[in-house]
Amino acid sequence: MSSTTLDLLTGADFRFGLTVGLIALLVVIAASLVTSSRVPLLAGGLSLPIVLTIVLDPPSTVTLGIAALVLAGALFPQTRRYPMLPALAAVPGAMFIASAFDGIPPSWTRLYVVAVIALVSPLAGSLTNRYSGQAWGPALVGISAVGVFAAVPDTERALLAVAALFPLAFLSWPVPLASLSPAGAYGSVGALVYIISADGLARPEVLLGLVAVFGVLVAEPLARLLAKTLPFGGLASGWRAIAIVGGFHLVMAAAAARWAAQQSSATSALGTATFVVIAGAFVVYLSQPKSRSIS
Repeated sequence: MSSTTLDLLTGADFRFGLTVGLIALLVVIAASLVTSSRVPLLAGGLSLPIVLTIVLDPPSTVTLGIAALVLAGALFPQTRRYPMLPALAAVPGAMFIASAFDGIPPSWTRLYVVAVIALVSPLAGSLTNRYSGQAWGPALVGISAVGVFAAVPDTERALLAVAALFPLAFLSWPVPLASLSPAGAYGSVGALVYIISADGLARPEVLLGLVAVFGVLVAEPLARLLAKTLPFGGLASGWRAIAIVGGFHLVMAAAAARWAAQQSSATSALGTATFVVIAGAFVVYLSQPKSRSIS
């Protein structure tokens, strides 16, 4: 471990993010102990966008955007029945977040923010909605945050996100304590896209390459659209499920951070990220037997 990395991990920002994440983890654990209902499992994932908003302390428009995305995600079980409506529901929140980059080059940054949030949020919401009994989401979002940190030239916000999300990964393992939920998925995607855009502005190639950092959150729903089955339907919660799903996700996030985001041009970065997503969806499609229909 380099001295620079060690300094970051022992710095005040990292300690602050870690403390906020630990407090949120303890709150969800306490809720799961004092109630026998499924409320902690279904609502605990909201701790991710809440914690990210606290540690990032973004402009008010970004906070409003994340809140609007959480609301859009909460409506996902109803809007998913209609084509394109889940994506359209994410647009208002995405536009709030994009407004933070008004007049900041490159000129397409705001369009990038809206497009990525509108495309990724419904896919991530679909995964967490289909696998609501498995608490994979918190760990997957945490791995994506590490991928962002590994790629962006300015790591200030990404470091805070990694620190805050690290304790919350334990919502997924060893005991499933909280599903990300569609609401948490929408809000978390919005926060991560804000971090990618704010910390990656110095290198536009990073912004486009990191489209693939959402990994399985995007690849599994795409694979399911083709297969009409649940690729991970045979996996229950536990270490084996986390190892398989998390392993796929880790490979995709690493490919996005260390390959796609490191391309020398915006065109090649976007092309490489697209390849990573398509290849990931194909591998997910092939990885599991068609265990059961999603109808």
